[in-house]
Amino acid sequence: MTIIEKLANLLSCKTDTVVTIIATVTIFIVGLLINLIAYRIKRSVERRNYREYYYSLIANIREYSIRQAKGLKESIDNLKIDNQPLFIIKRRTENSFNTFDKVSFDKLYNSFFSGWIFKRMIRRKAFNFILNYNALIKFYYDSFPKDIERLDTTFRRFEDSFNANIDNIRNIYELLRQKYFSNKLDQNYITLFLEFDSILQIWIANPDKTNRNILKTYILDKLDSQFFSKYKSLEIATRLEISTSDALLAYLNMEQTLDNFSRHFSNYYWLLKQYERKIRMAQTILVKTNFIK
Repeated sequence: MTIIEKLANLLSCKTDTVVTIIATVTIFIVGLLINLIAYRIKRSVERRNYREYYYSLIANIREYSIRQAKGLKESIDNLKIDNQPLFIIKRRTENSFNTFDKVSFDKLYNSFFSGWIFKRMIRRKAFNFILNYNALIKFYYDSFPKDIERLDTTFRRFEDSFNANIDNIRNIYELLRQKYFSNKLDQNYITLFLEFDSILQIWIANPDKTNRNILKTYILDKLDSQFFSKYKSLEIATRLEISTSDALLAYLNMEQTLDNFSRHFSNYYWLLKQYERKIRMAQTILVKTNFIK
């Protein structure tokens, strides 16, 4: 007795009916298996495509960090008060930051932690690297334009004060000079003018006389308290002292501003360097665990 006949006896039906039932169940199971396999293949393709896309975002941001660090280092080195006429902060843009923010966390998590448990354990380190450092780099990336604007606004304010007071010093010199050559100065003013003129002539002879550092060294530092102590009774000397003091204060504020922002940008530079190393490690982990193929 065949298996079909035994089933027919067991089910109290004809053998043709048993054959039909077996065929129907077989077709149903095969259909389920085909759908399951197709679903698994679809999910596998989607996951692979998502991993490749996500990996490309990481690679783009890492490349940005390398280029931005290089440009930032050059900018920091040039962030000096004697650079003329302008200092330039090099800033690169990278769209991958905004794209990364829109990535579904569930898809991101599943792309990392699907597969063998051993690979999931290794990838966790890469996952933490990427999330933590991307968030920090994104914060600096978003604040960078505002920092540049703040640097420019603060520095220009002090620079305008510096230039205005340097102009005042020049105007006072021209006034004394005109009166001197018109024989309209008494002896005290003549003594003031001649000493003042000797200071400015040394400055004028310098080929780099428009440099702020040269202006400070050859004019502001020479017009010191010892110089003014000799001319306290002269009103124009008081005006000259005020302009000199204000110009020197503006110069020191410019230096302090550049120093503060240089340290701030240096922090960003070292963060970019650290990010690049960490992401390189994360990429190595992902490649070794077949995150992408």
